[in-house]
Amino acid sequence: MLNSDHANFPRASFIRRLGAMAYDSMLAVAVYMCAGALGFGVFFALQSSGLIAMNGHEHVSDLLNNTPHLPWILPTLDSALCWRILCHILE
Repeated sequence: MLNSDHANFPRASFIRRLGAMAYDSMLAVAVYMCAGALGFGVFFALQSSGLIAMNGHEHVSDLLNNTPHLPWILPTLDSALCWRILCHILE
């Protein structure tokens, strides 16, 4: 059932639609970053608890980048780079 009141509203302008697309894109990136941080947190927790061995690596990010059987946890290089920066800040 259509509401006749909606037919009287003006259509969104190009600038408003472009702004909505930019907002949606930033929201999607934020969700992806949160998912990556959560995945790395799970990986770090598994490594800290001893379920995943370091295998001669000095940092957890090196272990993550060189773990071929766990590519689904955190496949992006930029998240590992952010983790390295965070490790250096916390040292």
